[in-house]
Amino acid sequence: MGTANSWITWEPSLSIGVAKIDEQHKELIKRFNDLGDAVFDGRGKEEIGKILNFLADYTVTHFRDEEALQELFNYPGLEQHKKIHAQFVSEVQTMISKFEAGELDTDLVVKTVDAVGAWILNHIKKEDMAIGVHLKTKQAMETKPHDQEPAYAEDTQAEEAQPQDYSSQMDSQVNAPPKKGIIKRFFQWLF
Repeated sequence: MGTANSWITWEPSLSIGVAKIDEQHKELIKRFNDLGDAVFDGRGKEEIGKILNFLADYTVTHFRDEEALQELFNYPGLEQHKKIHAQFVSEVQTMISKFEAGELDTDLVVKTVDAVGAWILNHIKKEDMAIGVHLKTKQAMETKPHDQEPAYAEDTQAEEAQPQDYSSQMDSQVNAPPKKGIIKRFFQWLF
């Protein structure tokens, strides 16, 4: 029987400092590990539908939450981040289409494992961590007296702060009147 220890382990260094986003990332890692264990045990084809269903929901919910957080804190890389999210949504949709068309083979399982693993290792550890640094820098600048120099990303990253709960602000950002193109993007993610 496979073991999640041989795949990807959540560690504090993956935290961006926002409880809701960190919990969503933890769930993605758990699902990836479940698929990895299934592949290791020879059950990859049986489990692929579960992770594809999860990814269909995750890419809508998580990306919406993450982009709302970026808007809330004026993250300068928001537009590029949206493009990266759209590319992953497209990749997930391609995998789902193949699965629904009955193209269930080892190649699809391997591509799914590779895509999700690469997403965790490249996107969360790099792109999303940049959001965390931005948030920590903004928080540090807001809490410093005006006569002191602002804290820099390197200083704030070393701190072991507890994740912040911005859920209500993120939800109000998500529930704000739609901006041009957001509805179109939402439906593109769904179909």
